Amino acid sequence: MKKLTEIVDGCKKYWQLGKDRGELARKKKGHDGYFSRHINRKISAPIAALLYEANSNINPNSITLVSSTIGVVGAGVLILSGGDPAYAIIGASLVQTSSIADGIDGDYSRYLPKEKRSDQEREFGGHLDTMFDRVVDSTAIYGAGEYLDAVFPGNSWAKPLSYTMMFLSQLSPFSGHHVKEVYNKFKKKGIKKSKAIKYMPAARDYRIFALFCGGVGEGISYFVPEMQGIPMTAALTVSTITHSVKIIDRSLILKKDLYNIPKKK
Repeated sequence: MKKLTEIVDGCKKYWQLGKDRGELARKKKGHDGYFSRHINRKISAPIAALLYEANSNINPNSITLVSSTIGVVGAGVLILSGGDPAYAIIGASLVQTSSIADGIDGDYSRYLPKEKRSDQEREFGGHLDTMFDRVVDSTAIYGAGEYLDAVFPGNSWAKPLSYTMMFLSQLSPFSGHHVKEVYNKFKKKGIKKSKAIKYMPAARDYRIFALFCGGVGEGISYFVPEMQGIPMTAALTVSTITHSVKIIDRSLILKKDLYNIPKKK
């Protein structure tokens, strides 16, 4: 009993240490989306810190590979679901688990001193993480479309909806990154950034969490069979709308701000 108490106390100690380290890393990063900040990071950051305390010789890229594999497996479950809501729940949950685990590699890497993780290695790790994120996004959204196509046989909208969302999931991060580059480029020329539309999420953490809610929501069909397919359809539809509006809003604001740069006399 005494040994068990010691183990529990040790776990509490390291978990608290992990939370402290994780909170510090989360504040330093500063640009996480809402769901990443309030849900994902609160789980992934302490885990990353605990991993570092347990073993500081893990290659962060291997963590990236594991988290991405979980997401692709989840997408595969959705693709092969055959319209079974149980598979939708499992698949979507795995994809969300992947999204949470996706934060571990970055936080873990930031704990490593430069002699263990050079700037070049960190940069490549970030590149690798971004590439795998796009793979998980695309396969998961495609899987959601395949699930809906099986739920509604003979429909003509499920696959186009998922294909549209797949396209937007790639376009949204690109447009955000490019807009940021333009503002940095014209910063010295006096460009001023206008306010964007509030509460119009289009970040990765949002679209993955929306898909997760849609998948888990399919469980309602066990109680109300007529509701099957509606939660997942709603998740894809709302995400498609918010991403479209966000991308258009970014472009319109950028044009306005570029044209409003004070002209030199």
